[in-house]
Amino acid sequence: MNLGTLGAIFKFSLEIENKALAFYEEYIELENFGDIVVQYRKRIKRLKRIQRENTTEMILEPIEDFKGLLFDFSSEGKEFKDVESVISFAKSMEEKIKIFYFQASEKVTFLKEVAYIFKEFSKEHDS
Repeated sequence: MNLGTLGAIFKFSLEIENKALAFYEEYIELENFGDIVVQYRKRIKRLKRIQRENTTEMILEPIEDFKGLLFDFSSEGKEFKDVESVISFAKSMEEKIKIFYFQASEKVTFLKEVAYIFKEFSKEHDS
């Protein structure tokens, strides 16, 4: 997925946040992911609010050389044998999301507030 606009970045952000949330909700009984689930729900709400507030800027500024495939992950079809494999996948997923938000913050410097929030999200995903 080419992330050539702010709108595409927001869409992709919501997709990966929702995928990660679904993963944590699925394995909440296996590992205590309750706090993480709450954080994801808050971040998704915040993303949607920021997206609404910046709709005009989304189409104005093109973004170059930013591909979503580098950050995509999926737990679909994966079988986790034990708690350690769930935790290992979660760490890998969090690392990809952290890098995505950091790079996104560098791509949207034309909107200082959004860049700042993406940097905050990157730090939140630092596990």
